[in-house]
This record gives sequence, C-alpha cells and structure tokens, in this order.
Amino acid sequence: YFKGWEDSGAAVDHLWTGIMAYTADEVPLVGELPGSDGQYVVAGFNGGGMDRIFLSARGIAEMAVNSVLFERTGVPAIYEVTEQRLSRDDTH
Repeated sequence: YFKGWEDSGAAVDHLWTGIMAYTADEVPLVGELPGSDGQYVVAGFNGGGMDRIFLSARGIAEMAVNSVLFERTGVPAIYEVTEQRLSRDDTH
C-alpha cells in the first residue's frame, strides 16, 4: 500500500511469495558441508540475498565441478559453512 496512490488507478498485477530462510548469525551458509564430502549448501540468505546468491552459486559450482577450494571462489569468507556455524544456536 502506498499513501497518495489511492486514486491513481494503480493496482497489484502480480504477487510473489516464497520461503524466508534465516541463519542464527544472519549470514548465508555457502560451501561444502563439514563431514559430508561432495555435498554442498548455498542457503540462508535471510530474506534479502538476491544480490548475493549469484556469486555464491557460481562459487559452489566451481567447488563441485572443478574442485576449487572455497578460498579461491570469490565468495566472502564469512559465508563459509563450518561446523561451528552449523552448531550455533542463537534462538531465544
């Protein structure tokens, strides 16, 4: 709803709904799952990560297809999925 548009004739044409995935530290999880060789994750973009998903997906593809190490993908280091990040419980 936009104030001032009531008499403009504007109308909603399409709606999008989707899953909102949040991580405990509010940072995406990207990389190979610890202890699960060959299994990768690119998730938890906290509802607003469309601008981050493309680089992350490209990085995962490089890891999976070309055996590139996470550090060489260009994905921010803070996104790397680790055992510590997976075991974190910040829910209250």
